[in-house]
Amino acid sequence: MKRLVLLLVLSHTSLPASATVSSFDDIRLWSGAGAYRAALAIDWDGASIADEALVWGFRWNGVATGEDLLRSAISADPRLYAKLAGIGANGAAVIGLGYDLNADGQFAISDQTLFDAHGLAMTAPSDGATSLPGDLYSEGWEDGYWHYGVRSAAGAWQSSQVGASSRVLSDGQWHGFAFALTNNYDEFAMNLLAAEPPSLAGDFNHDQLVDVADYTVWRDAVGMPDGLTPADYDVWVANFGTGGTALSTPEPATIVCALLGIAAVATNRNRHRSARRSAASSDSPRLVTSL
Repeated sequence: MKRLVLLLVLSHTSLPASATVSSFDDIRLWSGAGAYRAALAIDWDGASIADEALVWGFRWNGVATGEDLLRSAISADPRLYAKLAGIGANGAAVIGLGYDLNADGQFAISDQTLFDAHGLAMTAPSDGATSLPGDLYSEGWEDGYWHYGVRSAAGAWQSSQVGASSRVLSDGQWHGFAFALTNNYDEFAMNLLAAEPPSLAGDFNHDQLVDVADYTVWRDAVGMPDGLTPADYDVWVANFGTGGTALSTPEPATIVCALLGIAAVATNRNRHRSARRSAASSDSPRLVTSL
């Protein structure tokens, strides 16, 4: 669940280092399921050619819209927030987009908008709210706006001309929101970086799966300066099997078998090393000294 606090200063900060995105293969955080794919890019300063935009991926079957794409990304990423407004038959308009940039689990804006557990808020059109220091947020309706662009895999960005609720997705398409202060309709998401997947408790090697490999990381780092602690072992056990395609909690016997497997591998390695040392000692020529 996304945590909320109250208050209030705008602070646009550079995005953290992440992988550059040039194709769908570079996208790290995906939501949805299906055979079709589209990408979402968000740029909090569309007028700048130096800032970066974050990118999320979306999968679906059948028919989906730009609004579905945005809502799915927000639900999948606990650091992403949106303030939307219902505009009659035109569906939902994007008023504000925010990101918990410093990853402290707290996000709020100065007008005290309350976001739901998925990071969404439905409000009236508004202008001027700002975020907590260290986070990203831009909003506007009269004084600025989120320009919505689309492009194909090899094409250039073009203004969507219709809102996200009316824009039907196409397989392989890129969709972008860039915050603009002018009505030139030429601000698009640039310098694309992959949004990082949420961290998993116990995932010490950061591969989005809590498995035996994380125990190895813990074993090698426990007790080291700035390393892991004995308490982190309990975190690993409690979350073993989460992430990736393993969504169920494993039985204790599964963890025991995994640890026994690690122990067996370590024992075999030690035996092989001892055997190699013994063979080397017996095969090497003896050094004879004369008296």
